Amino acid sequence: MSKTQNKRFIIFSVIFYAVTFSLMAVGTVYDLEIDKILFDPQSGFAIYLEAFGQVVYWGMWGPLFTVLFLTRHSLQETFDIISRLLPFVKVNFNSDSKAYKAFNAVFRFGIGIAFLALCVIGWRKLVANVLNDFFDASEAVYYLISAVVAAVGLALFSRLDKKTLQKLEYLALAGALMGIIFKICEECKTITHRVRFREMVAYSNGFVDEKGLSLAKVDKLKSRLDSSMVNGADFSAFTPWYKIAKDFDVYSHADSFPSGHTTYSSNIFMAVLFASAFKKLKKAVPYIMIFSCVYVFFMGLSRMIAGAHYLTDVAGGAIIGYTVFVFVMMIYNRFVEKNVLS
Repeated sequence: MSKTQNKRFIIFSVIFYAVTFSLMAVGTVYDLEIDKILFDPQSGFAIYLEAFGQVVYWGMWGPLFTVLFLTRHSLQETFDIISRLLPFVKVNFNSDSKAYKAFNAVFRFGIGIAFLALCVIGWRKLVANVLNDFFDASEAVYYLISAVVAAVGLALFSRLDKKTLQKLEYLALAGALMGIIFKICEECKTITHRVRFREMVAYSNGFVDEKGLSLAKVDKLKSRLDSSMVNGADFSAFTPWYKIAKDFDVYSHADSFPSGHTTYSSNIFMAVLFASAFKKLKKAVPYIMIFSCVYVFFMGLSRMIAGAHYLTDVAGGAIIGYTVFVFVMMIYNRFVEKNVLS
């Protein structure tokens, strides 16, 4: 980043954290009251973003592994990259020896097969999540469609020049790191046992029995709730975000904090790194930053309207998501500056 870009980024980050931490403070006091006002599970806005809002996360894995398949390195190149990161690791092979050629061939074949499989799996994540709301299909059908999409993607990406592919390789690795960290954060959600607003509404209106068994599938249950059911609902299981609630067996989704949808939607900030990597797109970076922030905001709002999360859940998700992005961006910039992959 240039000094001007760096200054803009710092200012934007200060504003982002000031707003999100302020929302955390407001939500800490008024979480339950805000959800009571906003709750409208039949809202098309909330339903649409719940179904497709994470496309910025699903959609990166196919292209990501497509790039990594096309830019895979030889055995010696791989150890050279490791030595740039860990100077004390020095491994040099005799590239003319038969042993090296044999091991390198096996290595490249194994890496190629692995990335090719991950490429199909990556596209499957997007294909299945997008098509799932339109028709039911078997896993075999989803994988068949994904394999075709992967083949088309490989054909298109292979036409890019080497310099462009190398830039995309840095971005692909950054995206993979960001996605892995998000997944780890997702796995930690059950620690607080925070009960979702709509589950308390569902239980109070007879959709969940005293044994914790949902009287309808989760997706169908959401479609049967409406804002009028808030009146008279029992919210005694509500706990603030900073307290670990007791384990309520009656609620199947006691994993409200932080909002996974909001955290994953922060993946859209990767578009900032993408635009920064190409001269023709650098001027658009400030606008992309603003758009990304608005996108995350609307995702968080939709989660409260759906009754899936509270204000502190979505503000916390935004803080975590953006902080992960900043961390990944620092590593990405360091790798690019040191020219680690060349």
